[in-house]
Amino acid sequence: MCIRDRVSTQSTWDKKERVYTFTVGMQITLVLRSPLMRTLRPLLLLDHNFSNGQAKSITTTLEQGKTYNILEVKEEFTFDRGYIGSGGEWEWDVKFLHAGRFLVQIVWTKMDFDPTDATRLEVVRAGRPEIFVVEPTLLINGKEILPNALSKQTLLPRCMGPVSRWSDVIAQSVKAGYNCFHLAPIQYPGFSGSLYSIKDQLCLNPQLFPGVADPAERFQILKRVITDLKQKYGVLFFIDMVLNHTSVDSEWVRANPSVCYTTENTPSLRSAYKLDRALVELNLRLLKNAEPDYKKGPLIENVDDVNQIVWIIREKILTSLRLEEYFLFNVEEVLSKLRVAFEGAGLSFFEEDSQLERVLKDHVPVSYTHLTLPTIYSV
Repeated sequence: MCIRDRVSTQSTWDKKERVYTFTVGMQITLVLRSPLMRTLRPLLLLDHNFSNGQAKSITTTLEQGKTYNILEVKEEFTFDRGYIGSGGEWEWDVKFLHAGRFLVQIVWTKMDFDPTDATRLEVVRAGRPEIFVVEPTLLINGKEILPNALSKQTLLPRCMGPVSRWSDVIAQSVKAGYNCFHLAPIQYPGFSGSLYSIKDQLCLNPQLFPGVADPAERFQILKRVITDLKQKYGVLFFIDMVLNHTSVDSEWVRANPSVCYTTENTPSLRSAYKLDRALVELNLRLLKNAEPDYKKGPLIENVDDVNQIVWIIREKILTSLRLEEYFLFNVEEVLSKLRVAFEGAGLSFFEEDSQLERVLKDHVPVSYTHLTLPTIYSV
């Protein structure tokens, strides 16, 4: 596979990482020459719709020799069959209208495969996924600057203070050589006060705007301050929105509880929650100087103090929690439930119970926790 560049002759290809780098507005043609075209048809898979900028953020790629449900594949990928060029080569044209990271993979199907009406996708051969990185067009005071020319610094809004004094902070950083600033979360924090536990992703932190009660006015002030700083110092700003940095007291979470992992919808987290809770209780005891095996309260002054805290966690907390039991089950109880389930479904996998019992006992450790088996259906 090769790339025919119709706009610029400068595109970077890191052969080790298989990453192609382009810029917004560039148009390319992907060209494929292969003897496989005599018996197979190439199909281009994209995790992105280049026409509308919607990324699908796929987590897997297709594997050679496997057959997939076409509807499931379409949820992950956009298909493109390309076309046969004048030279008999398979070609695909694209113009990059949006910046971002995109994955492209070519798979080979049978000649009669049509993605518009097929129900299954049989991957006869699979090409290695390629990564397309389309860099944005960045402007500082109307002058274009390449991404690799940015010198970035992360700033913590609380350390910067109210927006009225941001100019003084930025001035010092500009003198140090920075021209691009990443602002840590400036949204309204939750009950913990952490900048990484946001109560309202669409509301600005009132601590940065003392005396300004109107949420809409805060945005107007922020826009004016950022615009002035960009023009005065010739710098750029950006923030990132991370939805899992959301506080438990967020109205969004309360209205949509399923967006969070809980011990109810994800039982595998129960052991982790139990450990977290025990560590919180240890901290509270230390704060109150109520931990019998540590007499310094919240103070940790040397390595001996650290070792003592570690001893408490290892010998007292972990031992009492018996977390290993979350990963074991009672073999006798499971055997009994399996027999009942097998009989109810008319199944018989073993001529004698002793055979099943021997298999389980040889491969499964014994404990006294309980396991609820799902209903077994005959197929």
